Amino acid sequence: MDKSSFQRLESLFHEATALPGGARAAFVERECAGDAELRAALQSMLTKTETGGGLLEVPVLEHLEESLEGVRAGRWKVGRRIGEGGLGVVHEAEADGVPRAAIKFLRPGLDAGSFRRRFVVERKILAALDHPHIARLLDGGIDAEGRPFLVMEYAEGLPLDQFVSAGTPSKQARLLLFRQVCQAVRYLHASLVALGDLKPSNIMVNTDGDVKLLDFGAAKLLAGDTAEQTTLTRAFLTPHYASLEQKTGAGPSVAWDIYSLGLILGEMVGADDGDLAAIVSQATREEAGGRYQSASELDLDVERAQRNLPVHARTQDARYRARKFVQRNVAGVAASSSAIAALLTAGVFFWRDARRDQENLVQMRGLVRSVLDSAATPFASTSEDRKAIQGVLQTTIAQLEKQNHDGVELELAAAWRRLATSKLEEGQAPEADAALEKSRDLAEKVWQRRRDPLALESKAITLPLLALSMRHRANASVGLQRAHESIDVHEQYKRTLKRKLPPSHPYYRLLVAMAPELVREGKIEQARLALSDAAEVGRAIGARDLGGRALIGLARLAEFEGKPGARRGYCAQALKIFPQSNQFAQVCSEDTTQPEFVREMAPDNRLSELRAQLDAVGQQQMRDTENVQLLLRTANLHAQMAKALHEKGQDEEGKNTSRQRTSFSSCWRSGIPTTGAR
Repeated sequence: MDKSSFQRLESLFHEATALPGGARAAFVERECAGDAELRAALQSMLTKTETGGGLLEVPVLEHLEESLEGVRAGRWKVGRRIGEGGLGVVHEAEADGVPRAAIKFLRPGLDAGSFRRRFVVERKILAALDHPHIARLLDGGIDAEGRPFLVMEYAEGLPLDQFVSAGTPSKQARLLLFRQVCQAVRYLHASLVALGDLKPSNIMVNTDGDVKLLDFGAAKLLAGDTAEQTTLTRAFLTPHYASLEQKTGAGPSVAWDIYSLGLILGEMVGADDGDLAAIVSQATREEAGGRYQSASELDLDVERAQRNLPVHARTQDARYRARKFVQRNVAGVAASSSAIAALLTAGVFFWRDARRDQENLVQMRGLVRSVLDSAATPFASTSEDRKAIQGVLQTTIAQLEKQNHDGVELELAAAWRRLATSKLEEGQAPEADAALEKSRDLAEKVWQRRRDPLALESKAITLPLLALSMRHRANASVGLQRAHESIDVHEQYKRTLKRKLPPSHPYYRLLVAMAPELVREGKIEQARLALSDAAEVGRAIGARDLGGRALIGLARLAEFEGKPGARRGYCAQALKIFPQSNQFAQVCSEDTTQPEFVREMAPDNRLSELRAQLDAVGQQQMRDTENVQLLLRTANLHAQMAKALHEKGQDEEGKNTSRQRTSFSSCWRSGIPTTGAR
């Protein structure tokens, strides 16, 4: 078959692939009447396209091949043939400084028309890519015989499917390989390229387990490709790995490659793992919109499966999240008395016998309390872990409520409280408040019925959390009520159990927050004791924020009582331990008095001096916008300016200056720096 005959074959092939399958046979007979060779070649190409073999072994092309070993292409010497694709053949090659590379030529007879243009597109795409998991383009051009070629780095190793079969790597190792492929595909999509024919034979894996993507003959630009190139791409895809929309001629899309990735993952890991099976199912959905929307999303879900985190492809109910939590923390769960496994056992199974067996009841109460009264599980460091904990707690609460046993109210109160702290960590304050109210009500019920000291302790632990959570929201009045109740309960707790809550408990933060309210209510001594208690706890545990804020509160109280010496003493202590003390300048700052020489100046000269100082401070502040001391200095200078202007009778300008001083002071109090003060 000469070149003109092949071009005729190419044209007929494109026309035939655009027709419905049932109309192709009649088209072939009509267009190839009288030319048995053309009919056989066209029918063979169409059959390969329809049955999954691609055009890698199209018989009509075999007799057109010629040996290229030993020829030169530019600076490259061509070696043995190592592979072939739909458009071309691949040989080893070498050049000065490059002992081994891969050179690809168009097949003889395909070096014109749309095939040649497709080859140029491939070279253009490769030239723009630079990624560790994609074979790099080294060179390209036309040899002395007019054959287009491109040269790529030589990829050592085996195709992905052969590597997995030969080495039988672990599931984790296979997932690492797959994620390398995802990363390469993610890079391609970010470069506006869809690979179009992603399959294991185009993915090489070396002995170190590093992946390289090869063969971009079917790659598509996501923008700018022609209808001709889209049709040609269909001719060279491998149907088994191609999505439905790709087979039917839809334009290029990242969804093409997501579908192929899903099939490859399924072949690598099988269907035994429920999470991975769900990932494969979502990636290979028939409707493109139902698949992962990017390679990044797919890669992230595979990573989550690796880490035993809940995957997005599955419905994440409480039981599923709890199981994943236990799987990720097998060692910790086995070693800890506060085991989530114990929670599950306690909440679901053990309680079936507890109502009949008092000894079991005692053991159960001890186990649940040791787990739930801890402030946090050592493993719940992520949002996913906290959601898993919530699922387990909700299961446990449901089981405890189902038993309706008089002996488990405090365990149930502890479970509600632990659920609430997890909700607070997730920013779900209203749900947390409801859970804390349930915890408080259960403890109060027990206290009223039998004056159990543990019920008092439960209330003392719960109420500060509830008051702090409610304090800054619409139900602040209820929060204030709970705060007063918290202080009263803690005093009762100290008298009854002869101890205080642990220093790390949020109760001491509540004391600092409540001090101004106690002062407004005339409870000065109670406010002083509360702040002193918080300051002592802050020093004892090294909590600078708590201790510093308590000292600032004591300074405010001293200011209220007209004790400037005590105020300065508390402020000095706060400044040593509390870096955020500059937020409380209205309490701890001293107005900078005018130096004597300024006070003795004539009013006009004094104003000039103050303006000069303001200008100098403003210049410094422009260079150091976060220096709150400069902000305070500016406010004080404005105050002095206002006074001097008033003495000169310039009251309007003095009022403006005073307003500026107020503005700067407000910024100082809120800790917000102001730039370019004048």
